[in-house]
Amino acid sequence: MTESEFRRSWRGLGIAMLLMALGFIYMGFDALADPDAVVTINHVSSTGIEPKLQFIRGAIVAAGVSLLLVMTPTAWLNRIHRWREERLAAEFDSRA
Repeated sequence: MTESEFRRSWRGLGIAMLLMALGFIYMGFDALADPDAVVTINHVSSTGIEPKLQFIRGAIVAAGVSLLLVMTPTAWLNRIHRWREERLAAEFDSRA
């Protein structure tokens, strides 16, 4: 895998995660607006506001992590790619 392919896959993963997180945030606010919406956490169903807010908080954290994946500087990604390639080469070359 070349450095450009690695960067594209890294950022593509971030974009996919961001889209899913934004969908979860939208669903969370939709559930928060509906007083009859049921949220299940640890096999306990609840219509209270706190489980709905917990769901939204988790989705916001996931969106933040995905933004970090998307906005990682190119130099860092190149460094990660080189380190990854060195580790893979050391691991698989030693088995031969």
